[in-house]
This record gives sequence, structure tokens and C-alpha cells, in this order.
Amino acid sequence: MFESDNTLVSRAGKLHGTSRELERKLGKSIAALVANRHEMIALTPASTRSGSVATLFRLDSDRLALVISDPDGPSTDLTGRLMQCYRMTPAEAGLVNAVVQGASLRAYAADKQIGYETARSHLKSAMAKNGWQRQGEMIADLLRQMTDAGLFRGPSNGNFDDF
Repeated sequence: MFESDNTLVSRAGKLHGTSRELERKLGKSIAALVANRHEMIALTPASTRSGSVATLFRLDSDRLALVISDPDGPSTDLTGRLMQCYRMTPAEAGLVNAVVQGASLRAYAADKQIGYETARSHLKSAMAKNGWQRQGEMIADLLRQMTDAGLFRGPSNGNFDDF
């Protein structure tokens, strides 16, 4: 979605695309999340991911979160909090922290010089401990639990068609 000069802007608390096509794509993504067809939608195509990564998450029936992160940039380390609150080992918490920041399993495995299957096992273990079935569900739950409740308020009328 974010290619060349296509950008999203926030005006008066509403998200807008700089082109009609971008707004159409954003609207379709929001509709898919609201209709519970997905828990997360990557807005940044994998082929163009350099720098920022944008992902839209469904937090619950009336709240969405747009997370923009830079997997290559500095990050907030949630590892200790994940270990404390979610009964994760240091390896599991480090991996989940990286995934929340936008890193892929392959990138994390390469960075930590571990095998992809080892990283995948850590993720599966962390997810099983906490009853998460999919990565989108995990991230949405973490966003709900670890952020200020007022941060991801939906539109005042509850209608995501008016983004």
C-alpha cells in the first residue's frame, strides 16, 4: 500500500490516504478487519519493505490499531515485561518483542544467529502458553494489554466506514 508517494495522513483524528486509490485500499482493509475476516493486515507490501512497516490490527469488535514500526531502527524493549506478565522465557520474550516491533521470524533468526525452526519453536511456545492461535491474535492481545486503553479508540460514532 505504501509505495512511492502514497502516504496516509491523520486529520482531525481520522486517517486519510493521499490518493483515492490509497483510500480505497485502506477502506477495504478496514472493512475486512471489521467483518472479522482477518485479525491483521500488512499495509506495506513485502516486496517494498525497506524502513517502516505498517500493519493494521483488529483489537476487538470496535477498535483497530495502526502500528507503524521500523524493524531496522531502535525499538522499545518489552522483553522483561513479556517475561513477567506472560510467563515467557528470555528467548520467547525476545522473539515476541521483535515480532511486535515488525521483524519477521527469518530476520530475527538471522540476527540472533539461530535457525528459523528454532525461532518458530520459540514463537509457538510463547503463543501456546498464552492461548494465542495466530500471530495477529497475539499482537492484538499485547496491544490491548500493554497500551493505554484510550490510545486506540474507534470513531465516536462506532462506524469505521468514516475513517
